[in-house]
Amino acid sequence: MSGLGNFSHSLLILAATHLLAPSIDIMHATQVAGLLYVGRNAVQVLASYPVSAWADRIGPLPLWVAGYALGAATAVLAALAFCLGIGSLPLLATSFVAAGLYVAMQEALESTVAAGMIEPQALTMSYGALGTVDGSAKFLSSAVVGTVWTMTSPVLGLGLAVVLMLTGTVALGRLNR
Repeated sequence: MSGLGNFSHSLLILAATHLLAPSIDIMHATQVAGLLYVGRNAVQVLASYPVSAWADRIGPLPLWVAGYALGAATAVLAALAFCLGIGSLPLLATSFVAAGLYVAMQEALESTVAAGMIEPQALTMSYGALGTVDGSAKFLSSAVVGTVWTMTSPVLGLGLAVVLMLTGTVALGRLNR
């Protein structure tokens, strides 16, 4: 369920461009949004190893669940910026950093958590199924969030992503019990 809220972060680029455009021209807003995305990717790369090392100490599932909660926080920050009409670079940068951390946690730990739930002889097929489900869920989420964003408002689109991410986070948290 949480994967259904995992929209493409290119929507964050669109959000940043839209929110920054009134204070700076559209060309500069687009450039800043692109740089924020580069920063998100850098955070993802830099955080992946420490997240994995931390997961080796405390177990991957709690960090994986926390990562999905951080994914919901990313959408909350973006929705809040739209709701309040704030084109604040620090707020947007925080959203992109949270997105980078979330993706680092999700990508570094998802396969590890799955491996702990699956018989060793079924791992190869299970990883393929996991990739298929992840890709399909991200496509569906991006299409739905983007459609709701376009047809109604960015706040409702991002709000839908928040609800799905939080619902999935709660479900994943129950795996821990």
